[in-house]
Amino acid sequence: MFDRILIFKYNLLSLKKWPVLLLHFSWIFIILGAFITRYHGFEGVMSIREGETENSFISEKTYVKIYIDGEYAIDGITQRRAIEEAVDFSPRLNNKFSINTSYDDKKINIELVDFIQGAEKDIIPDINGEEYLKIVEAGDGVPHNHFLKMGEVQSLHNVLYALNKPTKGAVNITYTDNAELFIESPFEGEYMIMASGTNGILEKDKKQVLNLRSRYLIGNQAIVFPKNVVKGVFDIVQKPEILKSDEDGIALKISSNSDEKIIKVLGGKGINSPFEEFVIDGLNFNIRYGAKVYDLPFSIKLNDFIADKYPGSETSYSSFASEVTVIDEKPFDFRIFMNNILNHKGYRFFYFFQAEDGIRDFLL
Repeated sequence: MFDRILIFKYNLLSLKKWPVLLLHFSWIFIILGAFITRYHGFEGVMSIREGETENSFISEKTYVKIYIDGEYAIDGITQRRAIEEAVDFSPRLNNKFSINTSYDDKKINIELVDFIQGAEKDIIPDINGEEYLKIVEAGDGVPHNHFLKMGEVQSLHNVLYALNKPTKGAVNITYTDNAELFIESPFEGEYMIMASGTNGILEKDKKQVLNLRSRYLIGNQAIVFPKNVVKGVFDIVQKPEILKSDEDGIALKISSNSDEKIIKVLGGKGINSPFEEFVIDGLNFNIRYGAKVYDLPFSIKLNDFIADKYPGSETSYSSFASEVTVIDEKPFDFRIFMNNILNHKGYRFFYFFQAEDGIRDFLL
């Protein structure tokens, strides 16, 4: 209204003053574009390795997504209740999250009761639980927890590990009645006791004492056995501060009629976490906490990543650039660098960086 009054007051519709009028309209379009981008657009991260092609990315925002399934059906089709809420949990905030919904005639309440920063899944001692050996594996440079159950064989990236189940071709681990651990590997390897820095040789096909809290190099894997066999149950707990964790945990209290459970799941910002399944009051709940995955209507191939260093420096970079190919109906090459944004079909690839593990991340 104010701009319209000014237009007539200063006679901006005249031919002589059309540049001023055009300037006013440009401001309006800039503000309108910013509003649309802020409230109707979305941001995300696409990770691509050199030479590889990708057509999906994960959202910048974090979500709690819940599916509720039961026997309720309409026209013979079983119904599902789907819930998705954007969240922003932080240890510095008074985190709140609550949903009241229903499935058929069952009223359901979902409420956040705890946020666990730097969380992991681990075995908590319980005399009614089962026996597991925790294995921390970092074959790709990122630690992953695995739990080897007593009397079972498990494949860790195509290497078999067996606990009290002698298996040919596997890394056989023996747990004795005296709570001692022994290891027998079909591969030659080595280990380092982290507390003392002492190195040792893991001889092929020879039964040796397994040293806890030691780094074993077996094949192409780096393995650590942080503690002895534990009899217990799984839970989401806070990871020790000295160990970095990219995942967080949330504890949700879910109530349906007279049934109530505390459910914990791992996830967090920038993590495409899997669904965890639980049964409460006869209903199946699938819950995930993390980023959403979006599919692009085209693909991008990263041909080359270029990083120029400052003269005389080995760690500081002056500029970055990425040579990419947009694979669509009409493929084309493009060079992305600062202030040279790739725009295609409403998507803008405007920033990138090189992660320590060599993955190139594009921000959209």
